[in-house]
Amino acid sequence: MGWPQITIISLSAIGVGINAAKHGQRREGKHNLWIALAVVAAEMYVLHAGGFFN
Repeated sequence: MGWPQITIISLSAIGVGINAAKHGQRREGKHNLWIALAVVAAEMYVLHAGGFFN
């Protein structure tokens, strides 16, 4: 695994962590940990299916 893969995983983890810390707080809607996890899972699936992690 190279630096691009590690960077993507790190940034995704940071984004989920921020959403976890702010879960339920107001913004234009509400921060939602479960939606953030679903988005990251979909993003990782697309990257994996495209060969990014090979």
